[in-house]
Amino acid sequence: MPKRLGRAKKMVLLPFPDHEELDRERIVKDFGTPNSKRRFGVVALVPSFNRTKDWKAYGATVADKESVSDVIDALKRGEFEKAVVLRESL
Repeated sequence: MPKRLGRAKKMVLLPFPDHEELDRERIVKDFGTPNSKRRFGVVALVPSFNRTKDWKAYGATVADKESVSDVIDALKRGEFEKAVVLRESL
């Protein structure tokens, strides 16, 4: 059996319930704002280009076809300060 390298993989799915304090805007702001002390990668999957705009406004990296490999490599190197946003239709 091969030795596991790197950090454990985790996934958190956050629906946007009808909760006045936990809406999309707050989640995008909290996770999209760069944090130099972040010890984990944040990756958001959005359905369209329009849904990337608010993430980018808060400082997240929006990957496109040309940059997605480099962005994923940065995560593998432990570069977690900025959230990464992927569009479903890359």
